[in-house]
Amino acid sequence: MRIYRRNVLSMGATAIVGAGSGCLASPVGGDRYDAMISMAVTTSLDDTEIIASLNLEHQARTGTLIRTIPRGSGAALRLLRDGDVVLSMAHAPALEDEHLDAGHAVDRRPILWNRFTVVGPPADPAGIGQETTLTTAFEQIEAGGHLFLSRGDDSGTHQREMEVWEALGIDPAGDWYQTIGQGMGGTLVQAAHRNAYTLADTGTILVMSKHLNLEALVDTTTDDPLHRNRYSILAANPDRHPNLDHELAREYAEFLLSEAGQAIIDDFNIDGEHPFWPISTFPEGRD
Repeated sequence: MRIYRRNVLSMGATAIVGAGSGCLASPVGGDRYDAMISMAVTTSLDDTEIIASLNLEHQARTGTLIRTIPRGSGAALRLLRDGDVVLSMAHAPALEDEHLDAGHAVDRRPILWNRFTVVGPPADPAGIGQETTLTTAFEQIEAGGHLFLSRGDDSGTHQREMEVWEALGIDPAGDWYQTIGQGMGGTLVQAAHRNAYTLADTGTILVMSKHLNLEALVDTTTDDPLHRNRYSILAANPDRHPNLDHELAREYAEFLLSEAGQAIIDDFNIDGEHPFWPISTFPEGRD
């Protein structure tokens, strides 16, 4: 079994270029392949390189190249709706439900998960480093008027951020709250440069914190349901997009849930720490 990762020293720059360019990711397996399908993926799965590891192994086994388009979950699901891709990987359960109910997507399969945390400058001027829930951390940031960067891109992370503010009954506004419309990697780079706080998934911050002046500040080991961050794969509706290769898409989704696919997720680590976990370990009781 092979595990693929590029040099993480270049990830910050890569994240910014990818978020702004709208370009397709380069095929991991080079030019030698028998077939190709396109899949939209969340920026966190792309930034951390775990999707590259999975795609490379699948291509070695089947000859099918998976061409990935990194987007926030909202944009990834719209590409699926429009038939621009045959698969999307998202982590926005409510948006996924909307697309499934409308017939824009079918066959949702949870694949892997991690957690959400709040990251910020090591000095932690808001004093959230001892907090164990996202709601208390957000409340202290808002009360002190500390700079908070929102992705504002209809991504799964942005959706969860809005859930936290809603749980607090707070409509965030003011100079302290700024929407930047970046992917996860680009948002973390800006947060580091501006000494700001932001919501992030633990996988991306694990990779990028080694090269940015940021720390994960909220304890995610507690069982706060708002911390849980599930990633699922969804397929295009074959009745609406019969021109797409749905059989190859089904084979890929089944590979992700196979023993081999889940083992790649379980083995994938950064200096011994796991950015994601197999879906079999996901806590019950919340999407």
